[in-house]
Amino acid sequence: MRLDGLLALWLDVFRGIHMESQANAVLPTAGVAHRTHGLTEWLVLALLVVLWGSAFAALRVSVETIDSAWVVALRSWAAVLVISVASPAMLARGQGRGVEPCGGKAIGWFVLIGLAFTTLPVLVFAEASKTEPSAALAICNGASPVFTALLAHRLLAGERMSWRRGAGVALGFCGLIVLVAPDLLAGQPLHTMALTGAIGATGLYAAGNIATRMAPHISMALSSLIITGSGAIVMTVVALATVPWPKDASWSSWLAVILLGAGPSGLATLAYVWLIRKSGPMFVSFATYLSPVWAMGIGVVFLQERLEWSIAGALVLILAGVAVAHRRPRRISFGSPP
Repeated sequence: MRLDGLLALWLDVFRGIHMESQANAVLPTAGVAHRTHGLTEWLVLALLVVLWGSAFAALRVSVETIDSAWVVALRSWAAVLVISVASPAMLARGQGRGVEPCGGKAIGWFVLIGLAFTTLPVLVFAEASKTEPSAALAICNGASPVFTALLAHRLLAGERMSWRRGAGVALGFCGLIVLVAPDLLAGQPLHTMALTGAIGATGLYAAGNIATRMAPHISMALSSLIITGSGAIVMTVVALATVPWPKDASWSSWLAVILLGAGPSGLATLAYVWLIRKSGPMFVSFATYLSPVWAMGIGVVFLQERLEWSIAGALVLILAGVAVAHRRPRRISFGSPP
């Protein structure tokens, strides 16, 4: 691609002024939970399951020799790089253009999402991964739809809480109780605190789902850059002020950080923003229900983690919750969305 063409594409990214088709980009205000989803949306959802499910094993490896603050900062910068490389190509294909211009309101929305609902929970999970199995943390994160359903019921039209969805939410909470029950019964406050923090971080992720849906519909690339870039800048300042540079970190930790930034933070952010706008937060929540299954397999096979009864029981209850909450009386169509 010629330099002038690349510059023109980048102007599109940072101005966010080109309009996308209303049929493809404008978010419906009602009925999202009951619409059908196309094959592309299901494939993107599967990609999120793999990326998010793999993140917990990579996170555990990264914090072995790198402080959590640097892990979050470095993975955020890696994500910025991935998004920066991918954005011009996406615009060249006519994807991810904004419906609204990028103004101060939009920047404020996505900085809030980047710091409070993305960077902070990632930092909490990084700290928890020092003591907790990656599968347990993935299951905590898998409860995000529980919180998303509660928040969507109050804040989003077309996402009201039915009796079926309420029963699914109740099963999800039972799964979280089963997950933390062994530590509570054994009197282990440290592990209970770590798991409770992870559950709280999951609640922040759920709030991020709702906030992303309610935020101005600017360019997908630009919103993703603001989310990851704001976290990268703030966490770099925090890391420089609090901990030394990880000069003695192992190669495996460095590789894990790079993979975290490129996949779960970079590529997944683009996929997440696109999918949540296309299909709504409840559909995206399927990924957080299913990613623990992937994470559990990686933890057992590659990290030699033990499959405790509480982890397996929590997973079963949470998956049962999603089955009850999202069961439809008609088959899911893999055709084009209406």
